[in-house]
Amino acid sequence: MFGFMRGNRSDTTYRQVYAACCQAQRRHFGLTSLFFHSYEAIFLYLLAIDAQACDSPPDTAVTCCRLRNRLDSWPGFDVERARFGNAFALILAATKLDDDVRDDRSLVARLLRWRLRRPIAESRDYFSHLDPQFEHVVADFIAQHLRLERTADEPLSIEDYCAPTANAFGYFFQLFAEQLAADSTVRDAVQQIGSSIGAAILSFDCAVDYARDRQRGSFNPLANTRDVQRALDYSLHCLAEAGWRCTQTFGPAAATGRVVRAVFDRVAHRQAALLAPPSIKKRKRRGLLTTYRAYRRGFCVCDCGGCDGPGCDGGCDGGCCDAPGGDALGGDASNIDCLICVDCCGGCNPGDLRDSKRKNSPTMPLESNSPSSPSPMVGMTAFTFGPLNPSGYISLGGKTVPARSRGEWIGDDTEVQVIAEDSFGLIVKRLESRTSGG
Repeated sequence: MFGFMRGNRSDTTYRQVYAACCQAQRRHFGLTSLFFHSYEAIFLYLLAIDAQACDSPPDTAVTCCRLRNRLDSWPGFDVERARFGNAFALILAATKLDDDVRDDRSLVARLLRWRLRRPIAESRDYFSHLDPQFEHVVADFIAQHLRLERTADEPLSIEDYCAPTANAFGYFFQLFAEQLAADSTVRDAVQQIGSSIGAAILSFDCAVDYARDRQRGSFNPLANTRDVQRALDYSLHCLAEAGWRCTQTFGPAAATGRVVRAVFDRVAHRQAALLAPPSIKKRKRRGLLTTYRAYRRGFCVCDCGGCDGPGCDGGCDGGCCDAPGGDALGGDASNIDCLICVDCCGGCNPGDLRDSKRKNSPTMPLESNSPSSPSPMVGMTAFTFGPLNPSGYISLGGKTVPARSRGEWIGDDTEVQVIAEDSFGLIVKRLESRTSGG
């Protein structure tokens, strides 16, 4: 398996769909193609389930195919929907192998491309049957991407660099939505989800490959570590937008929403690791045992720098870490850094972290905080950082945070108030018609 949209391993529905799609890929494209079975293919099938275009797996469905040739899928398993995802996985693999051959002259990539030449050709034929202009459209997306790399001397934002990939993913997701015979609202939502996921994938790859690309002299649109941070911010924003669209379109219990949440958490953890104080990074390099001991003492990989430290590095002035009983929620709720510490660590008590994991169980809907336990951020005021249409960013406590409105368009630099919090960020409303300049 390869890809970005990997769900939580404790999500039974995800594992059941994973096993069935794995067997379907082997049946359609052969055993060798399983090396490039993609998590994005699983996500597409989950979209079909959320759109009620095919049945959910029963409780008795297997969660591991064990590479058996016999198809052990459930009676309502839609082979054609799975085939679309399988073919999409091979198109992604072919694009990746072509890129490795072009950029690195990789012999391994050449051999793999030769070995998979027949399944890749069958995948292209499959999509050409769905859209006669398929080859031309995909070639145009790749040409746009390569054109951006050839203009490396000019300033290039991460948003502009990700645009061709986002459009390409949107194209494939739109093709898939058309196969679902869904209404226009669902088709548009699926296309936008695909675009957001495509942008999130590429921006994350640029961030994690930054150091390696600098060593090898390979192209990377990020010029410095500040750009790396911005790329991770953009990836989180795109994932938040995809997650919001999943839950708004298919409901709070959508399987796709759970997958996006799992990916969102992993990217956020990677971002927090980049911001960790040197002492915490040193502990992580010493191995799992030392990391576990640090965790038991209250250390976590986030801005606060450890809940038992002399003070918080993120500007909390010890408020969130030195609260009575070690409860970070007892700190200064008006300080955004304290809240980020709480969100990362789940509280200074390791037991709090275990409780928060139970609350975020993949079998539970991704709903906003209940009125009985409102988020400490509710009621805070902030300013939009760019327009909310309806999602975007707000500037809160000197940090850029993903946010969305209840559907209205809110312009740039407009004062808003936080009214709720969900799994992907904050929900805000326009406070009044004035800007920070007024």
